[in-house]
Amino acid sequence: MKKIAFILVLLLVGLYPNLSYSTMENYCASPPFVARAVQPNILIVMDVSGSMQFPAYGSCDFSGYDEKVAQCGNHTINYDPLKTYYGYFKTDKYYQYSSNKFIENDSCSYTDKIGGSNCISGNLLNWATMTRIDVLRKVLIGGRSVSSQENSHTLRGEGGNWVFQDSNLHCKFSISDGSYPNLGHKISIQDYNGTCAVGTLSNANIQVDVPERERRGVIQNIADKDYDGNWDDGAPRFGLMIFASDRIGCIKSGIEDSNMSSFLNALQGEAPYDGTPTGEALINGLYYYEQQDSSTYCSNTAYIKGPGSSKDPWEHWCQKSFMLLISDGEWNGNIDPVKSAREGRLGIHENRSHDLRSDLISSQVVTTYTVYAFSDTAGGKNSLQQTAIYGGFDDLDNNDWPYPYTSYPGNSENVSLPNSSCDPSGTYESACREWDKNGDGVPDNYYAAQNGQELENALNNAITDILRRVSSGTAASILASSEKSGA
Repeated sequence: MKKIAFILVLLLVGLYPNLSYSTMENYCASPPFVARAVQPNILIVMDVSGSMQFPAYGSCDFSGYDEKVAQCGNHTINYDPLKTYYGYFKTDKYYQYSSNKFIENDSCSYTDKIGGSNCISGNLLNWATMTRIDVLRKVLIGGRSVSSQENSHTLRGEGGNWVFQDSNLHCKFSISDGSYPNLGHKISIQDYNGTCAVGTLSNANIQVDVPERERRGVIQNIADKDYDGNWDDGAPRFGLMIFASDRIGCIKSGIEDSNMSSFLNALQGEAPYDGTPTGEALINGLYYYEQQDSSTYCSNTAYIKGPGSSKDPWEHWCQKSFMLLISDGEWNGNIDPVKSAREGRLGIHENRSHDLRSDLISSQVVTTYTVYAFSDTAGGKNSLQQTAIYGGFDDLDNNDWPYPYTSYPGNSENVSLPNSSCDPSGTYESACREWDKNGDGVPDNYYAAQNGQELENALNNAITDILRRVSSGTAASILASSEKSGA
């Protein structure tokens, strides 16, 4: 029977070699050779710690919080008009401030991406005003909408306080006046060692209107291709968990929720603040998939009603499940995220026997993908690379560890790549393919981004790879199930 199963799987895959998620029937057998469509579960685990209040395009000399608003200090820094700065404002347009918001000024004749009085470049405004959380929301869902009118949304920037002093433009850009939890701040522009090239402004709201059809991000482009505001049939099933020290792994939108608007509202509704307990958040993600409420971290009772309930993200035994971690990697909790990621990948959380859900056919595990964003620290990069290794490896040698590791690191922030046994420029053991199938010395489920466009590309690539993994894992899943059931 096992040979027959394998032949049938090959025939099915051969008949449909190029199907994408929107048209493909991901082969989930019940009984084992009857195909059915099953979308992957993707729980976005989003860092909303205090560093997400920092400027997206400049450093933060962090001196602490004032009423939970990050204080990033004064910086002498020059805007580069040759670079493109991703954000709420269109980089090829020019704006004037009117009626408490910035509006496009089509009468401007500038092309230098600087502009002048009442004709401020959108590229310059993005550079001066955008925060990390602004850029992340723009990438994921098109930005934070504070109001909607007929066919348009008003986007509002939010975050900490800082000052950029530009000696080339002779402008001082002051970002301030936000208050927690509504961190919607304002911009003032003053002369600095001369006359400011774009004129002056006082306490202008960082707000801009965008058309309804343009307020879209990676999520809508993947899961709402027909622009109707609803999850598409056959799209990946997304959920949202956020984490900071005061909100350790809080589900804000369950994977089972059929309402896309609740997901969008949840993603834009959490103000960043406090520390980064990444490992604890991933543990709470495992509790969610297990449908077991945590007594230690954020209580997600509203989203956990037990296996087989209406809140259970697992609809079918062969449904692949993932956590997509987006962070700067600089964790400061009590649990190294590599431990949580490995427990999910092997299905051994809380001493489970390689199966997070014994109530379902086959062994259920959760694979972790990581996206390193907005930071250039070695520690953050190291941590997310190691978390990807421990959370995504294929255990080819059946020793429960990603090659060549045989234990957890003392601190994942201190472990850099390439590993001496997995170095493309030196010694490269074939067993490194457990987590590095393309042989570049970096885990295949790790992505990095330093700006908005790179982050958009990274998230698209991560989700595309998840869909590839789901598709390529189908034959093995069916065959494993037939073996487990005695076929």
